Amino acid sequence: MQTQAYSTNAEAYSTNADSEAYSTNAEAYSTNAEAYSTNAGSEAYSTNAEAYSTNAEAYSTNADSEAYSTNAEAYSTNAYSEAYTTNAEAYSTNAEAYSTNADSEAYSTNAEAYSTNAEAYSTNADSEAYSTNAEAYSTNAEAYSANADSEACSANLPIIYLQNQSW
Repeated sequence: MQTQAYSTNAEAYSTNADSEAYSTNAEAYSTNAEAYSTNAGSEAYSTNAEAYSTNAEAYSTNADSEAYSTNAEAYSTNAYSEAYTTNAEAYSTNAEAYSTNADSEAYSTNAEAYSTNAEAYSTNADSEAYSTNAEAYSTNAEAYSANADSEACSANLPIIYLQNQSW
């Protein structure tokens, strides 16, 4: 298991997946699939709070739902859902935005990216979360989870490496 965390104003990189989370002035949370999971290449890129992901994107497995919203919330369970939001929140259950074994990139500026063992990039899922000044939440894939692998705090904040880090 090899996880790498690089920071350029809070950029977290990890191994083995295809999810990108772009955000600025926003937060990405996940639990039990925590944003940017272990064994996942997670990068957190953010500008005005955009969260992107591929192959684990907030669009869960076994479904085809797209939710485009402004000042709205998109919830999905075991569904392929895309949530494009502005000043909104995106939630997902059992398809945690960006699951395990997903190459997730979270690039952020003035934002925080927290992940734990499966980090918000869900396993074998396809979810994309585009947001501006918004928050992306997922149930069973929430941010700030225990045993998190990477934190990306932008604005020249220190990057803290939690448990499950292999160099």
